Amino acid sequence: MHELSLAENILEIVEAERAGRRFSRVHVIRLRAGALSGIDPEALRLAMESVCEGTCAAEAAVEIDAEPRIVTCRRCGATMPGDVGPAACASCGSIDLELAGSSGLDIVSLEVD
Repeated sequence: MHELSLAENILEIVEAERAGRRFSRVHVIRLRAGALSGIDPEALRLAMESVCEGTCAAEAAVEIDAEPRIVTCRRCGATMPGDVGPAACASCGSIDLELAGSSGLDIVSLEVD
């Protein structure tokens, strides 16, 4: 479960921000998970609850915006949702498809006081 190590890294960044900006509590942690990141948002939320216990982020809500996967046909250029992984292009029938998206995880914002 790589979500636990991601949660630990996120908390390290939050703690570094706290030291620099001198806030006492985190109310909301907003994250963006790339379409190709392989992150399970619910597993990450649970990992964040675990690692944040007893810290300035213990009561923080964790909001994760998971970017949608997009499939592009290399033959005709049509795009379609990649959630179900189409076997062929809906427009031209080609199987020459490319899955696009980011593989990263970003901290978008922190609500603090």
